[in-house]
Amino acid sequence: ITYPAVKVRSIPSIPLIGKDDSLYTVYKRARIKYRFLEDDKKTMVLKINSFSRKRFDKGYRHVFRKLKKNNSENLVIDLRNNGGGSLENSYKLLSYLLDSAQTQTLRTGIKSYPYKQYTNGNILFKLMRFGFKLIAKKKTINDTDNFIYTIKPNRKYHYSKKIFVLINGGSFSASCLVAAYLKYHKRAVFIGEETAGAAEGCNAGITPYYKLPNTKIRLRMPAFRIVHDVCPFITGRGIMPDYRVEYTIYDFLNRKDLEIDKVKELILK
Repeated sequence: ITYPAVKVRSIPSIPLIGKDDSLYTVYKRARIKYRFLEDDKKTMVLKINSFSRKRFDKGYRHVFRKLKKNNSENLVIDLRNNGGGSLENSYKLLSYLLDSAQTQTLRTGIKSYPYKQYTNGNILFKLMRFGFKLIAKKKTINDTDNFIYTIKPNRKYHYSKKIFVLINGGSFSASCLVAAYLKYHKRAVFIGEETAGAAEGCNAGITPYYKLPNTKIRLRMPAFRIVHDVCPFITGRGIMPDYRVEYTIYDFLNRKDLEIDKVKELILK
């Protein structure tokens, strides 16, 4: 947020009021909200606050069926402040948007968590390894196991028209996986701020707690390196927007949505 320099005798309190979500339709328990920008239903905004929880499969099918039925020309995917979640839910979203099959790799150098007396994460870790053995191709290089998963396009409800993606500094993990694949395949126009999550991947998959024996501090330790195969080199940066948006303090107080305003501007061009 930027604001002009002014002299004040006291610092006013600023109410933390979010953007108005009252016009969105919420799909059951999945963290999916959607609405059409106009009555002609040519542009849909799909807002995903997190990729956690279940019901995403049915939620995606519901949304993309509506897009096909209404012959919508634009899809806006709002990933702002999406901290990530399930890899499976991000894969499923990409399956509706990518034109061809793409791979995504998970790497791990361990068979089980060391110092297991301080963590209960081994059961989930072994279950995840077993699950990826069933659905992905395993390739071992030196002491590192690589699980290569293929994201296949959903042919029935595949969306091939214009896509806009809204991102900001609150976009991490699985939301950056989605953004990275759409960015590097030039499937979308990006609006907002650089993501906090890196373009090349993250450390996650499963992140159980360790409880340190002396201090009793609890630490989360990721077991996998999530590699975005579309960006094999370390960039040290997040996904960059094509159109950067900066808010003033007045925009914030007036609850403006500058990213959506930019989408409307670009659609009219």
